[in-house]
Amino acid sequence: MIKLIAIDIDGTLVDYNQSEISRPVKFAIRKARDLGIEIVLISGRNYYSMKKFVSELNLHGAALTINGGVVVNTDQEKIMRESIIPSDVVEKMLKILDQDQTPRIVFSGLALYVEPKYAQHETVRYLMKEKDNVLLVEDMFIHAKNNNVNKIMAMTQNEKIAEIIDKIKPISKGILNMERGLDNHVDIYPSSTSKGASLAYVAKQKGIDKHEVMAIGDAETDISMLLEAGVGVAMGNSLSSVCKHADFITKPVWEDGVAHAIETFILKDR
Repeated sequence: MIKLIAIDIDGTLVDYNQSEISRPVKFAIRKARDLGIEIVLISGRNYYSMKKFVSELNLHGAALTINGGVVVNTDQEKIMRESIIPSDVVEKMLKILDQDQTPRIVFSGLALYVEPKYAQHETVRYLMKEKDNVLLVEDMFIHAKNNNVNKIMAMTQNEKIAEIIDKIKPISKGILNMERGLDNHVDIYPSSTSKGASLAYVAKQKGIDKHEVMAIGDAETDISMLLEAGVGVAMGNSLSSVCKHADFITKPVWEDGVAHAIETFILKDR
């Protein structure tokens, strides 16, 4: 019996081209929640960027943000668990990015932090649409010394991304992962960060066994949580590299794949 459902947001809960949860998906999630099943959203977004979905679905408990790097108690909006980049490594990375004045966003706790000189970057302006999501700091070096940093996103042309990665590799010391997410962006985060590890943590906190967990996702960052769940569900719009790790492939996001998965494994017998 499924007791916890972990659901990725972009490409799974909602389509990349729109930010509204469809009525069938919302209905299925609420029916599952009414049956006493724990619903946990898990995303590459930071908390304030995913808060609207938590509120819309009236979820209480944990939200797994920054690809599992930060686990947040949604009722108290407090951090329960987080993966942190060492402050000395953050300082070295910021200096490398400063060499070419590369715009960057620092993911720190619940929010994002940006220096005023990068506030007009198109990615920053897009992220500012969410309330309280982006905060301005005059000196990122001072902020990094006084606050935990969970991820840094650098934004520049694709041909320069490779140069940045090569410069940072010598200081990563095996404690950092670097991957290209969006075009012209690179995400830099602790190697301990994974959706699977944070999902296992939340399930253990709630006394839920692995076989009682269902995880639904579409991207390669979701693979770890599909493997950590008793039932790993890949969206119909997933890459083949994701599908091969799934126990079940549901419909694509534009055909309400989350609702189909919940109906197939939970609602059809109740």
